[in-house]
Amino acid sequence: MLIFLAERSWLGMGTVYSKTTFRGVPFAKERARVYQELVKLIDGRLLSAGEFGLLVMDGDGTDDSYISAHRSLPLQTRCLIEDPIFQNSHKSQWVQLADITAYSAYQHLLQHESKRFAWPWYPRLSVQDVLGEPQEV
Repeated sequence: MLIFLAERSWLGMGTVYSKTTFRGVPFAKERARVYQELVKLIDGRLLSAGEFGLLVMDGDGTDDSYISAHRSLPLQTRCLIEDPIFQNSHKSQWVQLADITAYSAYQHLLQHESKRFAWPWYPRLSVQDVLGEPQEV
C-alpha cells in the first residue's frame, strides 16, 4: 500500500504533530489545537494555489472541536468550503490510505522498539510530503 502511495506523483500528503503527556480533557484540548493548526495550514495552501477543498476524515462526527476549527477560518478567504466530512475508514479506501499514512508518521516519530518494522514506512513516502517532513505545531 505504501508503494502505491509513493508512486502517485499527483498525490500529496503531510503530517503535523504535537508531543504531549496530557491525558483526559487537557489532551482533548491539545488535539483540538493541533487539528486547528492543520486546518489553517491546509486552508492556506489552498488559498495560495487558488483552489478549494473538502476535508474527509475518519470518524463519526461526534467531536465538535473538528467543526469548530473549520468555522474559525475567516469567511473572506476560506478555501476549505465545508465542515469536515466524516466517514468510517472501513467504508472508504481513501480514508484507509490516510490512516496508514498517519500510522506510519506516528511510528516514524515515536520509534517504539516493538514497532521497529514500521519505522521506515514514512521515509518511503517522503517524496509525497508537501511539508518535507512531519511538522511540530
